[in-house]
Amino acid sequence: MAKIAVNHDVLKWARESSNLSLEDVAHRMKKSIDIIQAWEEGHDTPTYAQLEKLAYDIYKRPLAVFFFPNPPKEESLKSHSGRCLNLNTINSRLRLLGYSGGLNQCKSN
Repeated sequence: MAKIAVNHDVLKWARESSNLSLEDVAHRMKKSIDIIQAWEEGHDTPTYAQLEKLAYDIYKRPLAVFFFPNPPKEESLKSHSGRCLNLNTINSRLRLLGYSGGLNQCKSN
């Protein structure tokens, strides 16, 4: 099967942002840690089928993200309770779409 040229920095970002270790991914992919590490260091690349499994089953990310030139920037949610997001952290486009009605309930919490 053909290898797919993906951004190895995004592969590493996806794993780390999913709070998974190399061992976790290797186990789920049924591959050695060395293979996963080679993908993340850019020495090798996964096949399309392997990339689909990584994206959808393991990292829960859209496939397209692995072709981005840089890892996406995400705000850390560690400072939030996990129950409700502060309205200031929600993307303004979501508020414009009318989703703020339900989110305003969290404002008083």
